[in-house]
This record gives sequence, structure tokens and C-alpha cells, in this order.
Amino acid sequence: MKSIIKIAALILFLLPVSASAQQFKHSKQVTVPVSGNCDMCAATIQKAGSAKQLSSVNWNKDTKIATITFDSSRTSADAVLKKIALAGYDNPSFRAPDDVYAALPGCCKYERAVAVQPAAQQHQMQDHKAHEQIQNQSLLQPVLNNYLAVKDALVQSDGAAVQQQAAALQKTLEGISMSSLGEKEHMAWMKVYEQLIAESKVMAAGKDVAKQRRVFMELSQHMYTLVQAMELTEPLYWQFCPMYNNGKGANWISKEKEIQNPYYGSQMLTCGRVAATIE
Repeated sequence: MKSIIKIAALILFLLPVSASAQQFKHSKQVTVPVSGNCDMCAATIQKAGSAKQLSSVNWNKDTKIATITFDSSRTSADAVLKKIALAGYDNPSFRAPDDVYAALPGCCKYERAVAVQPAAQQHQMQDHKAHEQIQNQSLLQPVLNNYLAVKDALVQSDGAAVQQQAAALQKTLEGISMSSLGEKEHMAWMKVYEQLIAESKVMAAGKDVAKQRRVFMELSQHMYTLVQAMELTEPLYWQFCPMYNNGKGANWISKEKEIQNPYYGSQMLTCGRVAATIE
């Protein structure tokens, strides 16, 4: 009788994971070692890595293995592992911040790997620095990357490429887990996410570059609100074209200081100026 009860309990425990996985349109599953000790660790790890219609995590305290199921068209295993690390749990892709690990309950403080020492080989130090930079990236970085890809396609006056990149932007926006954002980013996201999704959807609906540029003008204003709240790893440039919009002018965001005008492309490629630096 006790065996039957245990089996039933196990089935009930596994059902939420299976049900969640079935919701994913492009389901992919990986198993990854994640540090931890107890049932409390399991609850924290699974909550941190799971998001409705995006990802689910099941962590085994005996094997220290996390089974991650996710929609591969909207997120990645590394994105899930980053959230788990930010909750305090080391894994092969990300090391938890020291202050977050220190705040874990005593029963959850697993034995950590020794940090890389200054005497380690140069390539190890470089890898660690690159890894740390990835950890410090905002969870909204993919949104910015997609926006910049849209901008670059407009510089080339390629309506088909703009359509493709705008569709990618829309998908990224729809995949953002608002609950995972910091307070400052959360507040900015609440202000503009509906407009950003609507604008990217319009730009992805056709290949008319003139129409795409008109919508991009509004998209850029809303993106500016968002990037001002982001933790950036490098400066951005808020640039201005005085000619567009019947002489009223229009702005855009760029990673490069040099002007590459998305509103006119090769017709007036260097028309504009840097209005502000965002850091």
C-alpha cells in the first residue's frame, strides 16, 4: 500500500512538468548539473527557471541534475540557467552572484567551486571576464539586439529584411518574463511593451520600407524609454535626423557613434548627429 502511495505521489509531482512541456510549440529538453542541497533548493531552482509557456525546470536533489524543457524559438537553456544563477545556484554556464549565494538559507549553502586565481592561465581569465560580462547583461538585451537589427535593415533600405527582423523582435518581446526584470526595468517595460509589440507587428506585416520607417520612428521613441532603464555593458548613441518627418526630425538608437541614417539609407546616409550618449 505504501508503495502505491509513493508511486502516485511521484506521478503527481511529475505531472506539472509534463503538462508545461506540452504547451511549448518548439519544445527542447536538456539536462544540466546545478548546485544545490535540499528540497528548498529544488523549489527555488524550479521557480526561478520556469515561466508559463516558455520554460519549465525539474531539479533532482540526489543527482543535482536539472531537466530543462523550453520553447527553443523564444528562449534558450542559457537564458534559463542565468535566471537560476541569479537565484543563487551555480551551474556550468553561470556562477551565482556572491551576495545572492551568501543570502541563501544555511541548509541551501552548497559547496562552491574555487574561483579562478590571478595566477591562472591568461585564456582562463579572459573566459571568466567574458562569462561575467554575459551575466551582467540585462534580460532585455535580446530586445535591444533585435531592434538594432531592424535599424540596420532600414539603413540598407531592405524591406524584406526589415520584415524578418521585426518579426524576430516581436517574438522576443512576447517571450520576456516581466517578473524576472529588476524594478527599474520592470517599470519602463510596463510603460512601453504593448506599444513595442504593436509597432513591431506592423513592421513585420509587409515590405513597404516607407511605411516601416514611419513606424520605426515611434518604435525608437519607446525603445529609448526602455534602454534608459537597462543595465548596459557598452554605451549607446541616441541619434537625430533633422530632415525626416517633414522637417520635424526623428531619432534612433545606435551602437556606433558614426551616423548611418535608417530613415533615408544611401540617399542621405550620414545625415544626422548624436543627440545624447546613453550609458
